[in-house]
Amino acid sequence: NSTMHDNDPELLEREKRRNLSGDQHGKSTPIDNAPGWNESLATASEAFVKADRTTTSIHELQEKTVNYVQSRHDTNDRLETREASYLRDEVDGPLGSA
Repeated sequence: NSTMHDNDPELLEREKRRNLSGDQHGKSTPIDNAPGWNESLATASEAFVKADRTTTSIHELQEKTVNYVQSRHDTNDRLETREASYLRDEVDGPLGSA
């Protein structure tokens, strides 16, 4: 697909409304040299060019990405822990030691 919104009409409409209302700044993709730029409305090529032109360090990009993802989701939907609530699965047979 050539768009970041995957031709999802609901996502496209929501992001258009967000841009038109000026509300995209708090939840748009964190790109320092393009404040308010909304990756969800971009083509894949535009998003790749933005990513290629960034001068931000990998560590800083990782930190910004975590903050961005957390800002896009309701705090009530977040998991309390980041650990699995089940025991590790064991594999028997020839792949057991892989």
